[in-house]
Amino acid sequence: MRWALITLESLAAGVFAILVSLVAVVIGLNLWARYMLGLGPRQAVGLDPISLIGPHWKLALLGIPVAIFVFGFSAGFWFFSKRLHT
Repeated sequence: MRWALITLESLAAGVFAILVSLVAVVIGLNLWARYMLGLGPRQAVGLDPISLIGPHWKLALLGIPVAIFVFGFSAGFWFFSKRLHT
């Protein structure tokens, strides 16, 4: 039962890592558009994922969040299993 709880807590940590990274990306793009490009609040800029990431953009758009999730899951699993043993 304890390992099931550790696994669920680790899944939550992985999902939390994804959410934090998405919020960081949105805030970073907003600050970049506002201060680096000088765009106002009602102006917009189009971002082309192929020019940003390259020809393998589908793999990158899937692989980057999966890597962040795996990192968050493994960090959560390590932390919660250490907490179990102490």
